[in-house]
Amino acid sequence: MSTVAHNLCFLMWRQGQPRQIWAERVAEWVGADAGRSVELLKGSQPTVKELRSLATALGLPEEDLQFANLLADSGLNLWQENVLYLLSTLQRGENGELAEALGVTPGTLSKWKKREHVPEKTHQAKLRQIFELHSVDLDTEPLFLSPTPADLVGRRRWLCDRIQSIDGKTLQLLFPALERLLGSP
Repeated sequence: MSTVAHNLCFLMWRQGQPRQIWAERVAEWVGADAGRSVELLKGSQPTVKELRSLATALGLPEEDLQFANLLADSGLNLWQENVLYLLSTLQRGENGELAEALGVTPGTLSKWKKREHVPEKTHQAKLRQIFELHSVDLDTEPLFLSPTPADLVGRRRWLCDRIQSIDGKTLQLLFPALERLLGSP
């Protein structure tokens, strides 16, 4: 991911903007279509005009957006933020299952969510296993800044949500390709 994309995702996350609207917001700021905004969020280098528009929208000097490491400068605990992000992806009723799998109480998860306690790093391997993040270092990789779901469970949900939102006519057209791609039962 480019420095601009990294900083862009960090700033929108810090502002509390829901991840689902990041691409839409970037598209508005740079006057581009959704495809281009997704490219920018995933690391494509912005044009001079796009960089200027982004910096203006975010109230930053262009140089800071382009060269600074705003996440590192923030002093955030990446481990804690990643755990909070993973907890936020859980569906109703899954907190208890996760607590049991980690060998903690649901109250402990609640304290993590409220930032009353930082999760112990001894839980990292189990969290990576549960969320199917086998090659991810939760201490150094900011999953919480990913413009798309970073965990396998989240990616499955994202895919299901997108399929559910496709109108009938479009699904009819896409179905043969999806069937070939995903395989028939």
